[in-house]
Amino acid sequence: MRIKRILCLSCTLAVFSLLGCAKEDARSGYVDIEKEQQKIEDNRLDIATDGFEYDDKPYNIMRLSSTIDDRYFYDFSFPNRKVGLDNGRVQFVCGIPGCAHDQSTSVGCLSYQDFISPVATAEGIYYLNGDTVLLQSGNTQATVLKNEFYTDFEEENYPDNKGIISAIVIRDRTMYVICPSYFFTYDMETRAISDIHKLTDSLCMSFCCSDDYIYFTNENLELYLYDITENTAKKLDDKVGQVSENGGKIYYIKYEDDLPSLYTADGDGSKPAVLISDCYVNYYVTDEHIFYQSYREKDRLYRCDKDGENRLAIDLGNDYHVTSFLNIVSTSSVKKHIFIIDSQKKLLFTVDEDTLEVKVSEE
Repeated sequence: MRIKRILCLSCTLAVFSLLGCAKEDARSGYVDIEKEQQKIEDNRLDIATDGFEYDDKPYNIMRLSSTIDDRYFYDFSFPNRKVGLDNGRVQFVCGIPGCAHDQSTSVGCLSYQDFISPVATAEGIYYLNGDTVLLQSGNTQATVLKNEFYTDFEEENYPDNKGIISAIVIRDRTMYVICPSYFFTYDMETRAISDIHKLTDSLCMSFCCSDDYIYFTNENLELYLYDITENTAKKLDDKVGQVSENGGKIYYIKYEDDLPSLYTADGDGSKPAVLISDCYVNYYVTDEHIFYQSYREKDRLYRCDKDGENRLAIDLGNDYHVTSFLNIVSTSSVKKHIFIIDSQKKLLFTVDEDTLEVKVSEE
């Protein structure tokens, strides 16, 4: 009898002990719902996307992992994430119900799939896999084209994948398929593929289009203008990194004394002029402003007018310290909003172009 009483007492104490642990765990895990709801409301984006139009995405080494459609900003850097443009909510890029989003156990999950040079369109997201252009639409994937052409350059430098594609740029329903030393086009309506157009005897490093010209740089840091009508190329400058086009002008990084400066020129390459004397290759040009990061002091981010004047600092928050070069991206259809990505810390900052108000999205 005494043994039974001792056992009962022990069980009772054990139950109370467990209840105490549960109570303590519940207390330590308490969540302030009102505070969390306020945080969600504060970071709501509500970016207007009415009349959204898909536009040119230049080939830029800082933008090979991001794209934007009328609903989401996509950051394809493992794990792949998307941020709702209405609510700022961060989600995995995956549509499988109940998926654990685990690289080794979640078969078919898109969160750990390679999306190289993604470009969002109304049909879905076009992206690269070696020598192939693919289209991801919802949970379906289709092969758009497979490149089998190559030159001596690709054969020598990419012997195991001679048809490799570097990037894609889409403009006015024409896809520019950029390979290491050449490009060709793909008509997205008729599916017709053009002849091959040779660009360089080395590696193409950046690429963008206007109505009349293509601009590109190579690994020798040479800037070229390619006349689309004449199919001829003309060298514009040396020691040049990334190039982009906006409003009939070109913008490019030129290295002087090993420091990058941002230059501009007319569409035909004439009247080159320096705008910013310390500008890393992740600059972004809107219709009214230039957003950029300092190369010498990478914790400095700025917005200035398109003539380089009226520079203002961008404050990403007192609790955040820049420790690496960031990606600065947007699209002309997402009016008045710039996205700044810290891939290392998995942070996405959304900056209002006019007020420079900053909101942050994180996992």
